[in-house]
Amino acid sequence: MTGMWRIQVVDGTINAGKYIASILQPKMLPSARDLFGPGNGCIFKQDSATCHVAHKCMKWFSGNNVEILDWHGNSPDLNPIRTWGRD
Repeated sequence: MTGMWRIQVVDGTINAGKYIASILQPKMLPSARDLFGPGNGCIFKQDSATCHVAHKCMKWFSGNNVEILDWHGNSPDLNPIRTWGRD
């Protein structure tokens, strides 16, 4: 499957409400529907940032049929952001 996800630049800090309103609802969900089709679930990868794992966000994911990949963001051997560019 190929395609591009919508991107959003966010100024300042982000909380669960802003994450849902600025990123998940207008960008992530339409991108997933475009790539996987309406009504099909997807597995979404994110780190363990407080705004990502807030109860409000987890409830939003559940209500929108989005499964979260269990990902350990602080593990240097599993986090591509932390290991990218290292020799």
